[in-house]
Amino acid sequence: MPWITVLTLITLGVCVPVLSNWAPWSAYGPCMKTCGQGISFKRRMCQSRKQADCPGEHTKYKICNDQECPGGASDVRKSLCQRYNHVAQKGKYLSWTSMVEPNNICTLVCKANSGGHVVKLQSVDLDGIECGNGSYCLGGKCSPVGCDKVFGSDTVVDICGVCGGVNATCDLKSGTKAGKYYWKTTWAPCSVTCGTGYQEADLQCASIRSGRPVEQSHCVQTQGWIVTRKQCSMPTCEATNNQGPLSRVDRQPSREWKIGKFGPCTSECGGGMQYRRVECVQGNQEISRVVDNNLCPLPHPASEQTCNNHKCGSLWSVGLWSPCSASCGPGRMKRSVVCTTKMSDGRHLPIKEHMCRSNKPETAKPCYTKACEVDAKYIPLIRSENLTFIQLKQVPSINVRVGSNAIIIPKTRVTIRCPVKNFPPHIVNWKKNDYILPLYGRVRKSMKGALKIRYSIAERDAGTYTCFAGSLQANSSIQFQTLKKAQKIASAFNSADEDLQSNVKKNYKMSPGIIADASGTRHKKVQFLTKKWSPCTVSCGSGTQMREVDCAIKTDSYLKLYPDSECLRAGLQKPGTVQKCVEMHQCPTWKIDKWTNCTAQHCIRDGISMITRQVDCIFSNGTVAKPSACHGELVPEHRRICGNNKCISLWRTSKWTGCRPYCGPTRYKYRILSCIWKHSKKPAGINCKRKQRPHARVACESSSCINVCRDKSRYCSLVTYMKMCRYPQFRTECCRSCRNHVYWRYR
Repeated sequence: MPWITVLTLITLGVCVPVLSNWAPWSAYGPCMKTCGQGISFKRRMCQSRKQADCPGEHTKYKICNDQECPGGASDVRKSLCQRYNHVAQKGKYLSWTSMVEPNNICTLVCKANSGGHVVKLQSVDLDGIECGNGSYCLGGKCSPVGCDKVFGSDTVVDICGVCGGVNATCDLKSGTKAGKYYWKTTWAPCSVTCGTGYQEADLQCASIRSGRPVEQSHCVQTQGWIVTRKQCSMPTCEATNNQGPLSRVDRQPSREWKIGKFGPCTSECGGGMQYRRVECVQGNQEISRVVDNNLCPLPHPASEQTCNNHKCGSLWSVGLWSPCSASCGPGRMKRSVVCTTKMSDGRHLPIKEHMCRSNKPETAKPCYTKACEVDAKYIPLIRSENLTFIQLKQVPSINVRVGSNAIIIPKTRVTIRCPVKNFPPHIVNWKKNDYILPLYGRVRKSMKGALKIRYSIAERDAGTYTCFAGSLQANSSIQFQTLKKAQKIASAFNSADEDLQSNVKKNYKMSPGIIADASGTRHKKVQFLTKKWSPCTVSCGSGTQMREVDCAIKTDSYLKLYPDSECLRAGLQKPGTVQKCVEMHQCPTWKIDKWTNCTAQHCIRDGISMITRQVDCIFSNGTVAKPSACHGELVPEHRRICGNNKCISLWRTSKWTGCRPYCGPTRYKYRILSCIWKHSKKPAGINCKRKQRPHARVACESSSCINVCRDKSRYCSLVTYMKMCRYPQFRTECCRSCRNHVYWRYR
């Protein structure tokens, strides 16, 4: 019956199976964490092309790995934040630590130790961390979990403590009823190792829905207390094992507080909290377990305390830089800078700026993304020239262009032009030696931007001048020289040979050898100028000579030196700068005679004399040449010292003079001393200075004068000088001077 439809079969009461488009669930994968609560998941595939044909979820998650990591969840958050210690933030490396926000437990909050930066992140590494009320973190949110550890599961623990049970595996106290809570029972080991003993139960009140522990009052109100002690039987004490007979040992469980260390403070200032783990532990050295806190002795140790209660200071909170205001060329970037104070929960509240004592960070700065594209014909350009201008004679004025170096004569009027393309010439500025040039008096600027110096002065106007046109600039230097030196330079240059300059190429657009001259209105020829050849490098034989060759324009008034490329571009051939030279085809040599004998005629010191020999520079034909002709060879030695015992120096004395003056109480006689060699009688110079010196003056006997003769005038020295003593009157006035004068003259 192929025509019978499914609806007909349903109407007739026939069961039709409904096929599912889901594939079977896969097994749960491995846990995503090696320690600490993590998650694992399983999936199923939709076998239909349309997702609407597969209602329901395709992935299920569950809690896995109950073994805690060392340090707990706080260390997990701390290690996640410390990953950013090696990530540069605006060129700086910060140290990050974690903090917990009570309203966002599943969000990773990292705080910089300096700067006050706080960053919130959603990290998959926090999935599986408990966030309260039987919920766990999944995808940054708190999601409920059943007692089977599956997210979104409705499976609960029955009153007997069995997950998914039906309340049939335990005995409740008579009269109790099942409700929202149940007693979770954990039996301790038997109190003895052999024989009959007892076991004690550790009671925990838990929620039937989530399985999490709650206050015991909930279970007492709904179910009352259940039996917490029962009898247990162990092997008889007479029995033996491989190690010998069993002995009875009472294992009385002890209960005590297990206290951990306080963790880090939740806030650096303004008051925070520190937490530690406090648990009631029951057991002995062999085995122990956590029991309800009410079973341990009082007082209950504190599990939290306040910390960092000091007041928070103020600091600048800096925002991110805005994009550059210009897409090309120079622009500005801005950011927000607010004075804030830090609260205990980590938030930053704005306060007045004067409360931040440190300097306020900059809120704007220049930026430059890229150069703007501009048409080349509109770009400003300074038309400078590369040359050296030398003034050769005194003229009223000279005119040069910026870029050139000028050497001028004082008292000349100087104009330095700064031609700028696509730029207003009247706003061109000038500097001298990197200082703004005051434009008044002798120094002015024309409307076309040219610098004018009237009656130039060497001491004031020498230096480097810079022309500024916006961001463009060009330099020129001015130096001074005397008129005499300028004339010497003018005579040093000669024009190159005309035949050499006539070699001109024919494919040049400009006339060969013609360039524009900025110092005049006419075009002048550029040419190679030469100086005189230098002397030959050798005094005889073959050598070389050198000379300077410059590309220049020369007039009676000035000389302009250009780079050689200007003359070569004009089709001129550069003259040679080096040539060969020949001086005396045959070079002379040194002729050396024999040494003289070591005699006492050439003594130089006591016991030392000197010998000599004749050394001449001669040609092969015997002609004597100048010593410079043999300059290429070392000059032979022509003097040498020798030892001679006859070289003895001594003092020679002359005869004594008569006593002077002729009469009087004090009179002396004199003689002359000279140092000579003993055998040759030649002067010995200073060789006698270490020998005993004879007396050169000796006192004479006094002789009284018959008549007192003295000078009566202070001008008696002039009387003797003018030979006036022959007159009786002067002899009377200047008796002593005239008498001595006559005595010395006629003695």
